Amino acid sequence: MSDYNMQPKSLLTYINMLEKIGFSIQFKASESGIKSLTTQRIYHADEISIINTYRFEERLPHQQTAILYAIETHNGERGTLVDYGGSEQDIQVGIFIRQVDVHKNNQTFR
Repeated sequence: MSDYNMQPKSLLTYINMLEKIGFSIQFKASESGIKSLTTQRIYHADEISIINTYRFEERLPHQQTAILYAIETHNGERGTLVDYGGSEQDIQVGIFIRQVDVHKNNQTFR
């Protein structure tokens, strides 16, 4: 088994991996949808697909969880959105994500 496979899977590891395969845009949730931090465009739930989700538990300070979403928009922007438990911003992420169809299996890392 390679050293890479024996290392814990971290949120940053997966963000970097997704960036390497083209998910290079960062998205931020708001009351009106998610915003591309590159183009400043706001997308609504019917304009995106969640390609995959990754859940990280007990790897962050104070036993927080994080969910990383790999997202593709209807016009081809590809990037990530992170939901950290507990902040006002992440309440908006949760509200938005519940409106979107998830196309792949969830993956949990402990």
